[in-house]
Amino acid sequence: ARMGLLTKKVSLMEILGYRADLYFSSDPLSKPIALLCMTQVLILFGGMLLYAVSPDGTLPGKIWQAWVFVADSAAHADYGTSTERLVSFVLTICGMLVFGFLVGIVTDTISEKVDQLKKGKSAVLESGHTLILNWSNKVIPVIDEICQANESEGGGTVVVLAERDKEEMEQEILESLTDLRSTKVVVRSGSPILAFDLKKVAVSSARAIIVMSQDNLEPDESDAMALRVTLSLTSLEKLEGHITV
Repeated sequence: ARMGLLTKKVSLMEILGYRADLYFSSDPLSKPIALLCMTQVLILFGGMLLYAVSPDGTLPGKIWQAWVFVADSAAHADYGTSTERLVSFVLTICGMLVFGFLVGIVTDTISEKVDQLKKGKSAVLESGHTLILNWSNKVIPVIDEICQANESEGGGTVVVLAERDKEEMEQEILESLTDLRSTKVVVRSGSPILAFDLKKVAVSSARAIIVMSQDNLEPDESDAMALRVTLSLTSLEKLEGHITV
């Protein structure tokens, strides 16, 4: 009943706008699908309009001609009568808009992917690495010690997972450690108590897992957080590395 009363208070355009906003925000493929549907409607409608103003030829042939006008901005230059040229001109303008939308979708997709990489949301594809969970002022010395230990083996990989900005952690590591001794340091932003984020840093294939205490918490809270991280680790299956707290 409340839903019916709410529907009466808003206009149809507001409801359609809300549904469209919900669809575009929840489905990552919504923009390409909408562009494809819009292009198909434009080509079909344009083909029927061309067939109406110049009935010579078949409807499928006119639909194909409409597609040519949408795809090629110069195809309408020497086409038929003034009415046919007007229709083809409108189709060409619509084709430019479709191309602009396509460029925008591609640009947005690339920007979102770059932002994900900057924020450290991508998965780590490593094995036999040392995994450091949480961030504190002791992380830099620990990484330095690991780099020294890995030097005799020709280097290794250290992965850091903490609830901090990825770029800030990388900048602090680069400023503090000028020589990593052939060791690669990979930083990811996330929560060490979430199984999803732990799997993202390949926790099951790490040879050693170090749980750090956090400086920004009280001692009791830091110990409780370390315990929660340890419990999250022990709840995972096929954990190869040993855990150090």
